[in-house]
Amino acid sequence: LNKLPEAIVLRPTKCPKEPPDSVAGFGTTIDGCIKDVRVNVDIRELINLAYGMDPLDMARSQFPKDLPREHFDFLFTMPRDVKEVLRNELETRIGLTAHRENLDADALLLKLADLKTWERHINQKNQDAMQKETIDDFIPFLEWRIGKPVVNQTGLTGNYDLQMQWPSRAGESDKNALVRALSEQLGLELVPTNTPIEMLVVEKTK
Repeated sequence: LNKLPEAIVLRPTKCPKEPPDSVAGFGTTIDGCIKDVRVNVDIRELINLAYGMDPLDMARSQFPKDLPREHFDFLFTMPRDVKEVLRNELETRIGLTAHRENLDADALLLKLADLKTWERHINQKNQDAMQKETIDDFIPFLEWRIGKPVVNQTGLTGNYDLQMQWPSRAGESDKNALVRALSEQLGLELVPTNTPIEMLVVEKTK
């Protein structure tokens, strides 16, 4: 990559049999210039990246029903804002644009239900924990795993070393196992609600 000239390539993937790649963490910098490449990427991740959303978190993005389901290869070697350039490519080449809008949505309120369980957890030292995370940093992970917007109402404002394990019990879904682990290991609960959420609304221009 460090020898490539300035370029951007966004094309239907030529590696459909390869395991799907992700643009999470996209933006490797070499000599002051972003030079990175990902193959066989879900178009939804590219849209999220272009508009400043967590690429893996689809819970706050509203996509059109006829959104292309094909995957794409993405190469970027330019000393420019990758988001701005990618937005332009998505609009001119694929006919997609997006804007942020407050919409009523089914969501989950994250609340502190058991202070003693929470304090017991954060006082444990574990090298495998997510280091010095705020609760807001933790929210995109929950949204990615659960598939709904999550609103932080814990009142917790510090930085914490967070770790959970949620092996599913017999007949238990991964989502339900995660919700159970939040309660049993962190003392947190998710409460269903319907509330205005700032969403990324994706539209076709053609």
